[in-house]
Amino acid sequence: MKRYILSLLIIVSVIFVTGNTACNKEVEQSPEMIEFTSMIKGQSADVLAALIKFAATDDVKNHNMAFYNLKEPNVTEKNGDCYLVEFKTELSSKIYEICWKDKKIYRITEQEEE
Repeated sequence: MKRYILSLLIIVSVIFVTGNTACNKEVEQSPEMIEFTSMIKGQSADVLAALIKFAATDDVKNHNMAFYNLKEPNVTEKNGDCYLVEFKTELSSKIYEICWKDKKIYRITEQEEE
């Protein structure tokens, strides 16, 4: 009986671990993207500081994403040099496509929530 229970626990554990890694596939990110998202911690000042550090243009530096208290960035997709990132806000969430060139952000596009 003990062997049966132990075997069952092992099988359930294997299914749980492999199931979760398939669902939560981590997106490969550049070191700059990792640093950018790690700077964003819930205050609009954090967002502005990250934009100033990594912006390639004044348009990016002054992007309206700095008006929000963004937190808990989740990079969900990578397409070429662009990343799709979901941030939590105080009331909901915001999704942005953030595109990089020469280690700087050259375009940020706010995406519509699905």
